[in-house]
Amino acid sequence: MFISLLKRTRRLLMETLDEIKKNVEHPSHYGGADNPYEAIKVLREWQLDKDAYLWNVGKYLSRAGHKDGNSQLQDLTKARWYLDYKIRLLEEQQKVAESVVDTLKKVPSEVADKLTTMPKKDINDYFYDPNLGGVCHDLVYRPDDSFKEKLAEPTCSIETAVVPSAHNDTMSPNNKGVNKVDHSMLNSKVYADDVKF
Repeated sequence: MFISLLKRTRRLLMETLDEIKKNVEHPSHYGGADNPYEAIKVLREWQLDKDAYLWNVGKYLSRAGHKDGNSQLQDLTKARWYLDYKIRLLEEQQKVAESVVDTLKKVPSEVADKLTTMPKKDINDYFYDPNLGGVCHDLVYRPDDSFKEKLAEPTCSIETAVVPSAHNDTMSPNNKGVNKVDHSMLNSKVYADDVKF
């Protein structure tokens, strides 16, 4: 008889704890887990949740065990749930912020690399390419188009500055990934499409 009473008490306690957990995670008075208008879902979707989670932590801590005969355990569990939820959100935001910072740290060196390859006009209004050490005369050389005669639009853009060589083994030590060109090519009629990075 005592053992059956213990088993029954244990079963009731487990049911009570399961009910508390269910009410903490998705309270029935908010429509339960399937309700798209559950308060926490609306707060999150409308981005009104900035301080609401912490406010709920305070609310449940202050009323723990005092409202309508609710157990102290249920209110404390709700407070912990909101606190854990807020902590997870902050951790997600921190990961995103760290990723953005890491990306932004890379940008200055990439921009500097590209700016140093931009052509400059000389006093005769010709493009001077610092990578080539010579004047481009509004022509762009690209080896994969060397057998095709295509007109190149004279432009002053970053695309006109990078001039890959037909010889892949002559990499320039001053320009990462940019090949040097035989200067005799600059005076010949060679036309190309836009050069892409």
